[in-house]
Amino acid sequence: MLVHLSRNADGLRNLLLSARTGEPLRMYPSPGAREADISAGVTRPAEVVLADAVEASRRFLVEVHSFPESCWPNEVAFTSGGPNPPLVSVERIVELRLTEVEIHHVDLDLVYSFADVPVLLAGRLLVDFVERYDRKGAHFALELDDSPGGVGWVKSGDLPVVRGSLAAALAWLTGRSSEGMRCTSGGPLPDLPPFG
Repeated sequence: MLVHLSRNADGLRNLLLSARTGEPLRMYPSPGAREADISAGVTRPAEVVLADAVEASRRFLVEVHSFPESCWPNEVAFTSGGPNPPLVSVERIVELRLTEVEIHHVDLDLVYSFADVPVLLAGRLLVDFVERYDRKGAHFALELDDSPGGVGWVKSGDLPVVRGSLAAALAWLTGRSSEGMRCTSGGPLPDLPPFG
């Protein structure tokens, strides 16, 4: 997991460098190179993996903090070489890193769960994940038992209604667990395409 986080930091930093310089840089040289780097990384001693995660994260943060204000509106191709990559903003690159860190912080199983994600961030993640699935053709209404602004984030009378706590919804939407989630019609939960 830490190796994955390290390579993600380096890949997103490449996109920041592209936005700063105007040079077309890929997030990773290729999808295969990304997988090879992660596979090679997990065989290293734990202290090396940890040091790599800290240093890769530091490099990303240094790039964000020193990023020229005039370049923040820039967009870059979100690609590792695939055809027709979407354009993403610099702000979106930072959001993608935060999402990656939050999800994998939970995955590390170090006394941190989706219930520990700050509420404002959890709300942003929730909206992002629901919109991501909507673009992939998975349509549903989502209601929360513990929404700070009242029940419901995404509603429609024509869609199946899925309900649970904010933490349970995040776990379900990221493919970690469906525990605590239910379809209010009594039917099964909608099938979600692979997260990512």
